[in-house]
Amino acid sequence: MNKLEKNHSIRLLLILSFILNTINNKAIKAIVAVAYIMIDTNDLLKKDSLFNALIMKALATKIGYNAPRNSFQQTYPIEDNFLRLKKFFPELTNIISKQDIANYLGITLRSLNRTINNLKERGLLNS
Repeated sequence: MNKLEKNHSIRLLLILSFILNTINNKAIKAIVAVAYIMIDTNDLLKKDSLFNALIMKALATKIGYNAPRNSFQQTYPIEDNFLRLKKFFPELTNIISKQDIANYLGITLRSLNRTINNLKERGLLNS
């Protein structure tokens, strides 16, 4: 790794730390001596067009990934969404926690449990 790659890697690490507000000088173990300064993320977004473009691209990608799933889930009842998941992934509840399933469906754990119980009572769901 040349000097430019090292500096780029360190810069990315620090930028991510600033964005997440997780910078902790005690947690950074530098291979080479490094000096860092605290940067206001909002200021960085306003002044660094490359950084701003990268953030915007990441947000657009996330929205593009989540939007179809979210719109589908809001169009159909919770029961239909859960049954669709079970159809494609029969062992879903044995592998993934109910909390993770609820998060994926955009509902609370309580709503998921209520839905599962209703489906069992109506005979639409085995165990």
